[in-house]
Amino acid sequence: MSEWLNLSSEQKYLNWKLLRDKIKEPILVEEKLDIIADFFFSVPIGKRCIDFYSPKDWPTPWEILHNNSYCKNTISVLIYYTVKFIEEDVNLMVIDDGDDRYLVVRVKGDLILNYELGKVAKYIAIKDYIKIIDVISAMDIKTIT
Repeated sequence: MSEWLNLSSEQKYLNWKLLRDKIKEPILVEEKLDIIADFFFSVPIGKRCIDFYSPKDWPTPWEILHNNSYCKNTISVLIYYTVKFIEEDVNLMVIDDGDDRYLVVRVKGDLILNYELGKVAKYIAIKDYIKIIDVISAMDIKTIT
């Protein structure tokens, strides 16, 4: 999705819905994650919008999209909610990469989204470059319907 900031909220909601419909297709989970990573690749990244230690206070995906509240952390939140539609084994982790602390999405224990924008990384390939500060489980995060 290009031109994120110039789209109406309704168009962003529709594009996100189309993404969720697309990942329901019968393809491998890894392929679905690639599609998700690619979808969120062009989101503009601004200053930190949320406190990653207060997940119950995070905005919903619709609020993030409506308010253009984009930072590395809110992009991970959007990715998390998107992945939850197709995979139960997903959580968010606060990591420190030596330069910054931020949220990434961990799927099936070994696939990481939003460590490198637009790509799915294998945990084993990046584990020596990051420090896991906290793991945020589904119980910590708002349930959306």
